[in-house]
Amino acid sequence: MAAAEQHMAVLEAEKVAAEEKRTVAEHRAAAAEEDKAAAEADKAAAESRANGLEEQVANGQLAQVVNNQLMDRARDLDTDNRTLREEVIKLRGNRVFHMLRIRPPASGEASLHNYIEPEQTRGRCTMARVTPAPISARSERQLLRISRRVAFDCVLSQDAGQQAVLDAVKPFIRSAIEGLSASIVVDGHTGSGKSYTQFGDSANDGLVQHATRSLFEQANGLRDLGWAIEISVAFFEIYLDKLQDLFSNARPAFGKEHEIVGLRYEDVSIPSRAIELIESAVHERIQTATNAHSTSSRSHAILRYRISARGPNAAVHSPPTVSQLNLVDLAGSERSTDTDGLAEERGKETTSINKSMSAFRTAVASRAAGEHVSLRNGMLTRAMSLALSGTGMFAVISTVNPIAEESVNTLLNSHAVLTNNKGKKPQGAISGRLPTHRP
Repeated sequence: MAAAEQHMAVLEAEKVAAEEKRTVAEHRAAAAEEDKAAAEADKAAAESRANGLEEQVANGQLAQVVNNQLMDRARDLDTDNRTLREEVIKLRGNRVFHMLRIRPPASGEASLHNYIEPEQTRGRCTMARVTPAPISARSERQLLRISRRVAFDCVLSQDAGQQAVLDAVKPFIRSAIEGLSASIVVDGHTGSGKSYTQFGDSANDGLVQHATRSLFEQANGLRDLGWAIEISVAFFEIYLDKLQDLFSNARPAFGKEHEIVGLRYEDVSIPSRAIELIESAVHERIQTATNAHSTSSRSHAILRYRISARGPNAAVHSPPTVSQLNLVDLAGSERSTDTDGLAEERGKETTSINKSMSAFRTAVASRAAGEHVSLRNGMLTRAMSLALSGTGMFAVISTVNPIAEESVNTLLNSHAVLTNNKGKKPQGAISGRLPTHRP
């Protein structure tokens, strides 16, 4: 009996020991699971850190690529800026930059008339005779005198395209962006390609469209460097010495200091919107037929961009610099005989145009000479008072048709300005060549 009890006690003790071993094993298994879970967590954390490091490396590489691209863009912009700024500096002051553009001859013109062509080495306009066409002695003397003395800043021959006009005046657009107002005036006899140069046609854009795109392109380049720039545009005409807003059909008036009151400005943020507004308004401009041409602009049209700019280093509350870019298409100039036999109203138009053109050309010549400019001789000079006062850059593009006899007056008007021009001729804008700068 005692032995049986003793045996049972041994079995009970072994059972307790087995239970303890099982408990210890379970604890070890649980600990192993915990260690496994911790190892998995450590692995996941390590993988996460590795992925994060890879992402940082990738982002760093991408950032470096982007930074390099921005640096390259900044260097290109800086080079363009320096080149254009050099051209701007050369063209500042009272001096009037004067360009001559000769349109190609129409069918039969070259064979029936004396015609003019640029002497590319010296920029003078010479008269070439391909046939013994008649010419008055007075006209011949005038042309010979002009061909000996007049050298333009730039001469665009008959094969020069519309882009060449823009390339020649890009420094003026740059000037306006940087705060110094600029004006580009296209002047010429009816039928000389004046309005084509300024506005183009259905197949080819003119200076207005090209200059508008260039204006926004240069503004966006400066925005990339931290500039804040806002652009608005107004478009108006002067007909019979009266102002007419081509955006609103209103009649603005002059206020103090020749300021135009009531002129509508449209805020524009992209060039296509500005061009759309302009091309729509062009159809409102007054045009009629004359003996000289089937359609002739009978008003002076002024497209005025207003540019508000603040540099990246300007104080937060400092006012922006406000400047203008004026693109002016003068009415087609004509001789009184070109309107003989037409309605009396056409005669009044021609008289008004010739009177305002005479006053305007006198003002331009006075500006070029650094003399006092009278700004009260007509609406055109008043509307361009800021430009004529000498506080900005000024360019005249004289368009001529190749017929020498019909281009005498335009060349004589150019002669009056060029012979009065103060200051040295801009280097790089030599006769027969375009100013040297990057496109």
